[in-house]
Amino acid sequence: MGVLDGPRGGQNAHQNWTREIARVLNALKAAFETFVATMTPAGIAAMVMSYVYPIGCVYINVTGTNPSVELNFSSTWTKIASGQALVGQDTGQVEFDTLEETGGTKTETLDITKIPSHSHPFSATPISNTTAGGAQLRLTNLNNASAGADQKSTDNAGGGLAHNNLQPYFVVCVWKRTA
Repeated sequence: MGVLDGPRGGQNAHQNWTREIARVLNALKAAFETFVATMTPAGIAAMVMSYVYPIGCVYINVTGTNPSVELNFSSTWTKIASGQALVGQDTGQVEFDTLEETGGTKTETLDITKIPSHSHPFSATPISNTTAGGAQLRLTNLNNASAGADQKSTDNAGGGLAHNNLQPYFVVCVWKRTA
């Protein structure tokens, strides 16, 4: 019969409960005293910092100093997201649904499939051949074109270079605790 199963009521039950409570309290006191005696200020600080900055957390600073030095905390940090903007996770969008996923481009060269469909129309009306060079055309805006005018479009224009695709930004160091 265990202490908790002792006879109900009476002196024996009370004494058993009192002894058991005292035993548990003494064991807790001894464990706590051992814990405190072995903990140095650095050990206590490390324990607190491990709760504040667990493995996998992100730390942002503008000093460029590794957090293990800046926080005086023996840990391993890796600089992440260099040259990239941070985006919050959105499980409803395939581009942003997975943590630590990367994407996007700094510049983008638009090809014909990425620009709106358009043309640069004009009209050309033949005029009499008054020079030895041959026929001449009178160019007019389509809004002012006469009936029977020959409609034309301009040749392609543009250099095909990439355009800047950067959002406004503020540069910081982003660190991830890895150990």
